[in-house]
This record gives sequence, C-alpha cells and structure tokens, in this order.
Amino acid sequence: MLRYVLVLFLLLAVAESVALYWLATRIGLLATIGLLLAAGILGSVLFRWQGRVALDRLERELGPDSRPADTLLDGVLILTAAVLLILPGILTDVAAFALLVPPVRAGVKVLLRRGVARHFQGRVHAMTWTNGPAARDRIIDVKVTETQSSDVPAAISAEDKLRD
Repeated sequence: MLRYVLVLFLLLAVAESVALYWLATRIGLLATIGLLLAAGILGSVLFRWQGRVALDRLERELGPDSRPADTLLDGVLILTAAVLLILPGILTDVAAFALLVPPVRAGVKVLLRRGVARHFQGRVHAMTWTNGPAARDRIIDVKVTETQSSDVPAAISAEDKLRD
C-alpha cells in the first residue's frame, strides 16, 4: 500500500511539473507565479468561508437524535481541499477549488457513498455466508449431571473409567 501511495505522489509531482512548465511557456513565468499566489489566497478565503459554513451547520445538526454524517463528510472534503491548496501546483489547486464548490462537493459525496456502500456490501455478504443459518443450526449434545460437592472426585474418576 505504501508503494502505491509513493508512486501516486511521484506521478502527481511529475504531472504538476509538466503542467507548470506548460503554463509558464504559455503565459510567462511571472504570470504563472502570480496565478499560483492568487490561487493560494483565493483558496484560503474560500476554505475559511466554506469551513465556517460547515461548522455552523454541524452545530445546528448536533443533537441527541441527529446523524450529521453529511455535514462531517463536507468537513472532510473541505479539509482535503485545504491540503490540496497547500501543495504547490496547478492541478492540485484546480482539484481543491472544485472541492470547495458545494455542487461539485455534493457529486463527490455521492460517488464516495456508492464506493463505501459497494465495499461494505461485499463484506456483509461474506459475513452472512459464514455466520448465516447453517452456522446457527449446529446441535451440541450436553449431558448434565447433578452431584454433591463431596461426589465430585468420584464422578471424575467414574468419567475417566468410561473413557478407557
């Protein structure tokens, strides 16, 4: 798993370098740097605004019978956008800005829910297969005998004779 994450970060760095080079050749180096700075400033403003909106909604929804999963997922996606804005590059900034737009975030939440449901559906099916009716229908024979505490050594020795 760590290998895949390392490869993903390496590919992201290469893709960001190519995108920055392409942009710098089209609009110039200073304009590219200015665009990156402007994206960082605009992203931090959007992050604060959307984060405040999500926290306010979470405070309203918290209660004894509430299930604020949707709001918490919004918060996780906004936090992901903030991390993407910290990373230098055009591609991560575009992904971060997309996550800060509520309709786009709603679409990402739908995709995440489907993926999680598909993942756990397979797990639930596997659990019902091993713990299903066949596992519960086993019959165990038990022989119960009542003895006095003074009869316990005699009962144990009688049981040992039966085994031999």
